[in-house]
Amino acid sequence: MVEFSNAYTYAVGALLLWGVWGIAANYSVERMDNMAVLLVTYLVGVGVVLALDPGAFGGVEFDAGLALSVLTGLAMSLGTVLFYRALDLGQLSGVTAIPALYFVVAFAYGVLVLGEPVSASQVAGVGLACVAVLLLVQ
Repeated sequence: MVEFSNAYTYAVGALLLWGVWGIAANYSVERMDNMAVLLVTYLVGVGVVLALDPGAFGGVEFDAGLALSVLTGLAMSLGTVLFYRALDLGQLSGVTAIPALYFVVAFAYGVLVLGEPVSASQVAGVGLACVAVLLLVQ
């Protein structure tokens, strides 16, 4: 039986699903207004959360976690608005590559603010990923 407790297994699943999301979003914004697509996307997201965990709202506490969750939602939603608009204006192959580099922001934060250790190969990987995206958008 396949073990699904490894973080990288879940990460690969996210990669595949986000790939489908990018493709589906591209077709969606061709057929509907960007904001309507965003609304439907997040309504479905709420439905998925409630289907997976009907008691999810019971875990909401009015503390710093809630404030950070609100910030997370704002960043994700506004980023998605920009992503859908970019898809509406550009080509799928190039547009999806640029925001896929979001990990560079998190990597830099982890290293510079949180003081996480970094290796030369990690820095090279980030650099090569950036070069790859530059080549894709040419």
